[in-house]
Amino acid sequence: MIDTISFTTAGTLHAPFNDPSALPPPWKAHAHGGFRRDPEVQSFKLECKSIGLRLFFRSGHLTSAEVDLPKLLWGHNGRLITMPSELNDAFAWLDAILKALLKPAFPHAAFIPGDSQTALTYHFTRVDLCWHFPSERGIYFALSHASHEKIRSSPSFFRDESVSHKGSFLAIKCYDKVRQLKVHDKLRRVIHRVEFSLRNKALKEIYPRSDGTGYINLSLDWCMDTIRKIAAETYVEIPRPPEGTIAQFIAHLEFVAPMLKTTDLYIHYRGMARQPERRFRKAVASYFRGTGVPQFKDYFPADHWPPACHVELPDVEAEHRAWLPSHLLELQSIAETPGRLSPPL
Repeated sequence: MIDTISFTTAGTLHAPFNDPSALPPPWKAHAHGGFRRDPEVQSFKLECKSIGLRLFFRSGHLTSAEVDLPKLLWGHNGRLITMPSELNDAFAWLDAILKALLKPAFPHAAFIPGDSQTALTYHFTRVDLCWHFPSERGIYFALSHASHEKIRSSPSFFRDESVSHKGSFLAIKCYDKVRQLKVHDKLRRVIHRVEFSLRNKALKEIYPRSDGTGYINLSLDWCMDTIRKIAAETYVEIPRPPEGTIAQFIAHLEFVAPMLKTTDLYIHYRGMARQPERRFRKAVASYFRGTGVPQFKDYFPADHWPPACHVELPDVEAEHRAWLPSHLLELQSIAETPGRLSPPL
């Protein structure tokens, strides 16, 4: 349910990590224009793609972090975080890795917004919420005909595989997660991922709770409420009557005004015999299935949450579970190595 998050934070690297070569694989350091000798004017990024973590530094000080929480837990983000225990585990691993790499801005301070030890005003600047649906649910088709009251731009499409509604502080998109992970040859199914990306104003002013949840802390309960709010604000327009056969037009009328029983009226008006009537009803039914577009909020009903639909990659997950603890120990060992004081960046 929670995917990528970004937040403000503070700290400095443990001395051994001031030398980028001290970072074990798969960590990489990036600096625009190359690294300089003077740390006071150096901006750079540390990245570990295996856990989806990116740390941003300016003048030698950590300023913000970005992490893909499911990838941190399982080595890929095809699985959904659906339980509070999974969210707690993700934040616990994130906290442990940050502590292995960094010293806090002052003693006993935490790095993550919402931590009870945090004395600084850290907050989230981006939160991506998501859910998966089997392709037969038709949510991709619904979002293709939708509009959101806070997004002015028209939807954009990419190769008939993804649809995106992009605003300045809110974005909604839908795409095939199996294909995006490039595992369609293994799974041979379509799982549509609906993603809601909230940034800055959306988190600070529009969707936070009165206690600050969504801006200075996160919970799965807030995630579900926020998804429902955004879905309720997303209107799916009924397609215009298609040009073509009378059966198509009748199917559209049946969807717009079912109380009129247009099919029965037309059959009675034409005086159809039994066989032509059966063929006509069958034609209307086939077009009606393609015409009916539920509202976006119907996919996230108020009385229950839709069942989870995961992209499961057991081999990747097993390998990641074995690697992650050993990698954390490696980082801690390097940070604690006495005398390993390299020149600053």
